[in-house]
Amino acid sequence: MRRVFATLLFGLSAGALALAESHPRAWSLASPDATSLVGIQWQNVRDSPFSEGFRAELGAGGSLDLPDFEWLRATDQVLIAGPEVLVIATGAYHAEFLKSLPKGIMYRNIAMHGTSKATVAMLNEQTLLIGPRKTVQAAIDRSLVEARRPNWLLAKGAALAVADDFWVVARKLPDPVAGAFLPLDALNDEVDTVEGGLSLRNGLRAHGVFRTASAARAKGVAEHLRRLLPEMPAIVRSMGVEAVDDEVKFDLAVTQTQLASGLKNPAAAPEAPKTAEKKPEGPQVIRIFGLDDGPREIVMKKPDPTQN
Repeated sequence: MRRVFATLLFGLSAGALALAESHPRAWSLASPDATSLVGIQWQNVRDSPFSEGFRAELGAGGSLDLPDFEWLRATDQVLIAGPEVLVIATGAYHAEFLKSLPKGIMYRNIAMHGTSKATVAMLNEQTLLIGPRKTVQAAIDRSLVEARRPNWLLAKGAALAVADDFWVVARKLPDPVAGAFLPLDALNDEVDTVEGGLSLRNGLRAHGVFRTASAARAKGVAEHLRRLLPEMPAIVRSMGVEAVDDEVKFDLAVTQTQLASGLKNPAAAPEAPKTAEKKPEGPQVIRIFGLDDGPREIVMKKPDPTQN
């Protein structure tokens, strides 16, 4: 089961993407062929009610298979590229930082730590590269090239990062990086691309868009998601879901007072009916963190195609 922090739930959605926004230079270490990007302003998220869910995916045991060491304590910002996972973390690191990890090999005069499956390299005192050894080595190669082939998703991410503490751009589903943070499995056959972000500044704001193959499919996905809203915590039941042509758009705005009240006194959601275990695939589960009575799980079923 994937650990998913949930007031974000299934829905992010997309605002205007000003392509004029520039992105941090470290982001250009992502593969120009990456089809998904996830950005986290960790300095804003680390003390939020949703940090537990993020830590679960960014730590050992998460679906990204990252190494087990305390890298987040010195990190300010995280960019994750997929589908071949590469984490580009920026913060304030030092030479002693990786001593808890076994030393692997030297590559282009840079020490690589960990295993071939979960490698960490400190490119400089501000940049960590984390992922399978082959993706880390490819990023090191790119760092040595002055003129790097750009990935057009970076401009979209930079525009979202201006106001959002967490954002996702995925141009092809299914995607292991986007799916690590969002329960998208139930929509993989219905949705083609995802763009969106979430801000925790002065409350909670989520916005975004799912793009589908047709207007009829978008209408069916939107109706399916509206039916899920009554099962969600009260603070997200007011999320707007709208089908516009072949897109499903989302928007949610929660004040700081509403957010604090909702997390402190969550309204009881209807209990999902128990069903027999289905193999090899089970329903996607949303896990909600930050509630006083502990994590809550909600089953997200696939949309019924007869409802399109």
